Amino acid sequence: MGSKKRRTLFLGLSIIVLIVIVISVMTGFGPPNTHQVIPPELFNLQYAPEYLIEDIDYMLETMESVHPDLYYYTPRDTIARERLKLVDKLKTPMTVKEFYPLLAKFVAEFKDGHTSAIHPWEEWDAYLENGNRIFPFELVKRGGKILVESSYLRDSEIQPGDEIVKINGKSLDSLMTIFISEQSGEKLSYREASVLKHFDRYLWLHGIVSPFHITYLSSNTNNFQDITVSGVFYSDKLKEQESSISTSNRKYSFQFLDSGIGYLNFRSMKNLEDFKSFLEDVFTRIQHHPTSGLIIDLRKNGGGSTKLGEELLSYITNKPYRFNSRVEWKLSPQVKEYIKGHLPVWIRWLPLHLLHPMGRKIMNTPDGKFIVWDFEPAPPRENPLRFQGPVCVLIGPHTFSSAVKLADAIKTFSIATLIGEETGGNPNAFGDIFLFDLPHTHLQISVSTKRFIRANGNEEQKGGVFPDIEIIPDRAALNTGRDTVLDFAIKWVLQQAERQ
Repeated sequence: MGSKKRRTLFLGLSIIVLIVIVISVMTGFGPPNTHQVIPPELFNLQYAPEYLIEDIDYMLETMESVHPDLYYYTPRDTIARERLKLVDKLKTPMTVKEFYPLLAKFVAEFKDGHTSAIHPWEEWDAYLENGNRIFPFELVKRGGKILVESSYLRDSEIQPGDEIVKINGKSLDSLMTIFISEQSGEKLSYREASVLKHFDRYLWLHGIVSPFHITYLSSNTNNFQDITVSGVFYSDKLKEQESSISTSNRKYSFQFLDSGIGYLNFRSMKNLEDFKSFLEDVFTRIQHHPTSGLIIDLRKNGGGSTKLGEELLSYITNKPYRFNSRVEWKLSPQVKEYIKGHLPVWIRWLPLHLLHPMGRKIMNTPDGKFIVWDFEPAPPRENPLRFQGPVCVLIGPHTFSSAVKLADAIKTFSIATLIGEETGGNPNAFGDIFLFDLPHTHLQISVSTKRFIRANGNEEQKGGVFPDIEIIPDRAALNTGRDTVLDFAIKWVLQQAERQ
């Protein structure tokens, strides 16, 4: 083909692309919907055992196709035995709510925090919206015991620091064993923390609903006591959370503590543009306010996009870093279809991917093969608002996914001091989920598509990110409402500021 013909062809394709972009923007352009919402009229529909088994096998087939290494943590023959156990329990028809705990337990056997069965949220949301009361206490594990962290009841006899022993006649130990078995995750600490975070939902899934008959051990009298509470409306729980700084649902917040210490509570790595504006405002304030140090709290951060982590690091360091040393992405037929699904239906037949290098790479990679990226440490962008004082970062069992990568980069490249407990997630992990529905029950399943190797390049290193200074929250702090980890971080900042 002559150069003139090639230029003409390229011009023609470019015009097509331009038309596609303009029309797509005008008509809407976004990710494909992979979930069929379950309507209320199907909540009580019972599915025959053969349909449930078909859902299980479809799920396994899809997960094997999509996941980079599905049997990395649990051998295939173990999973096969667990499948037989599950099938053996499917003797009679079941509703989605009845089937879900059994399925979740089976999926949790893979021990991948990003590969899970998603709860029937439509039914849970309807339960909340219909004015049903839910369990009114936030729980936390301290010293091997499950204790009350806070209450949503105004005049409750149960106080922070009290130990819950039984709920509606069932021991809390037995309930936790069941609930944890249904929670996906690489580590027990993360699974425990996730269960406690969604404890009200786990109770509902297992038919433990209001009124709640509770046996507890009082931290004041050291005596066992019984009480019955009706619970709290979800709307009231949200109002209470929004009015509390410590349990705020805001994705990120900032305040100055005593002695000019900045406290940035970074709870979610989502919505990059909002976060950019937030950080610019925060560090502008810091630049115009005497600031002795900065505390960044990742203890409740469940992850999102590492782009937010990159933006944050540009404000606190000029050191080269990387979040991952290597990323391996498995290209399955399902993932390729999902990627094409971002295009409007009427143009998916056009070979537009050939006009973009990554598009060519994705679509030309054989099914089941990998695209691999290797990364070298690189400095952050120049930032005139960069903070030069002491910085520490708080981590713990709720620190997961991309927040773990951020913590790992901070530790690997000595960017700041980590304080708290080991992270709930591992830097060597699977992630970047693909979502799909089961054909009959329409339960939604998430499965990892990528393998991530930690910042130091050691793919054999086990465990999460460990703090530079380990501080285990103590039980006594619950009674006083103190935050042991934050208190220590404040002292650490003041000590570092004195040395500068």
